[in-house]
Amino acid sequence: MLPMNFGFSQEEMRDILERFSAYWQTGRQAEFGPDEIRFLESYFLENDPGEKLQRVYDLGIALFPSEPYFLFGKARWSIGYEDPSTTRPLLDFLEVEYPGHFETRFLHFLWLAAQGRNSEATKALRQTLHRFAPLEPEQSLMVSESLEQLGMAEPRLVRELYQKSRQTPGIHRHFFLHFLDRGITPANAEHIFEQLIEYFPNDTDLMIRYAEYLKLRHRQTGKARRLLESVLENEPDHATAHLLLAEILEGEGMYPAAIYHYLRVLKTQDPSAGIFMRLGVCHEKSGDVQRAEEFYRLAVYEDPAYLPAWHALVQIPMQSGNYDKALQVNIEAVEKIPNAKLLESLGYLYLKKERFPSALKAYQEAFRLGGRGKNLLLVLHDLYLQAGLHREAGEMLEMARKHYGNDPEINKRFQSAGL
Repeated sequence: MLPMNFGFSQEEMRDILERFSAYWQTGRQAEFGPDEIRFLESYFLENDPGEKLQRVYDLGIALFPSEPYFLFGKARWSIGYEDPSTTRPLLDFLEVEYPGHFETRFLHFLWLAAQGRNSEATKALRQTLHRFAPLEPEQSLMVSESLEQLGMAEPRLVRELYQKSRQTPGIHRHFFLHFLDRGITPANAEHIFEQLIEYFPNDTDLMIRYAEYLKLRHRQTGKARRLLESVLENEPDHATAHLLLAEILEGEGMYPAAIYHYLRVLKTQDPSAGIFMRLGVCHEKSGDVQRAEEFYRLAVYEDPAYLPAWHALVQIPMQSGNYDKALQVNIEAVEKIPNAKLLESLGYLYLKKERFPSALKAYQEAFRLGGRGKNLLLVLHDLYLQAGLHREAGEMLEMARKHYGNDPEINKRFQSAGL
């Protein structure tokens, strides 16, 4: 994967990488421009942030000794990959040569945080924010990303960072999305979303986030649909937009339209048991049971342990009274994935076929796997009585009362048993 291109064409980027590879293998210093070095930095940060990235910084320092950018990069790399004592001399050098630079103070924060000295690191960061406020957007975003990576992004500190940042639309966008689920009222959130979309009318990610926000809060699904449709006008294969739109349409009972968008998701990403399941549900609710079963089958083929699809495959013939088919599918399901609920439905089907020993065995296995539902316990009570196992029947009744208190049906059984 190629990173930021810095204005280079694909062919130029490949040429830069080939030249660096030759330098890496021979050790003979090659000529690179500063933007070419930054492209290499971006590439190896994404693909191989080890020794090759270190060599990129060393090359940048050698070729452009008066450019502190590569020194700062080398120091960040060293903090992440070397012993703190190894990094300290480089930090000392930067503090002498570039005492008034934001990056010098920021590196001191990183160095403390990398050693787990979070209290000292936080104090150093707050001093840096106060000294250099308002931070430029790239500085603010760099600090924000580092706090997330270090696990130090507690709300108060992030809010301070936002307040000390230059208030550009991009900064508003970044920190708004960070705090979106942390105390902002829906009305305020929607107002800010609308403002940000005016700033960034072509920001696909922002429109997706807004549509998702509206969908999750069951607010203005019509607006959410329009946002997603706008995304798809520009990016017809945007999988997330198709998925969100399909979920909204399914929730509104528009099953044929939902099916269309779920199918578009399958065209743009790897097969998914979850998507096959949703397609099955939409077809079933549309009355096309045969197609529903086909998609449920695809779901369990994709993931043999996908319980919702197995339950659906058992329920369809059960609801139509075809207990033989339901039983066959249910047996197949528990062979693939032993599960208390599947075993309970298997027991129910054996009862329908009056195969009482098999029913008892299935319910016992459901109980062994953790099933403690009221119906399960009472059916086991009945089956134990029928089998002449009175002690076991009493245990089930006691357990039912323990779990379900003064349930009238359970109390009635206790009275009938003279307990």
